[in-house]
Amino acid sequence: MQTLIEAHQATITQLYTQLSPDPTPLIDSSVSELSAQLEALLTAQRSSIQTKLASISDQLNKSWTQVSEWREALGDPATDGQTALPLEAEVDRVEGVLGGMRGRMRERGEKVVEVQTKLGELSEWIEVGAELEDLSGGWEKLDLRVSRLQALEDELRRCQTQVVSTTTASDSLIQP
Repeated sequence: MQTLIEAHQATITQLYTQLSPDPTPLIDSSVSELSAQLEALLTAQRSSIQTKLASISDQLNKSWTQVSEWREALGDPATDGQTALPLEAEVDRVEGVLGGMRGRMRERGEKVVEVQTKLGELSEWIEVGAELEDLSGGWEKLDLRVSRLQALEDELRRCQTQVVSTTTASDSLIQP
């Protein structure tokens, strides 16, 4: 870039020398204008790169937070996943980690949705003791911890037992 600027300065010096007996003010003005334009361009480019860097860093932090949450939900040991890799390599790495966990999380999520759906159906007949989450956001938005799934399954068994007991008691009242 320095060579390009020097060549440009030499060219405008030759041209302004042909134009004026005192080309120095003209040369200085052109060089100042070029310098201002270059500074603005460099500042804009640097700002664009910094914005991209901040965006990637933010996304990377969110992805590592998701990894931590999924590890906790799956009962996996927590680890500090971030490394000193360049950001683009780190993004590839965290996406690989999330990809490896996604199938297990989807399976857990589908199970939570299934149990909650059954509990929702039973809540029309009996009182359900577990607080049910909104399923409209998909499994990704649900509490997928092992303890939560276990509590839901326990509540489903309790409710099913209560329904069976109630049905059996009702049947015995009807029989002579």
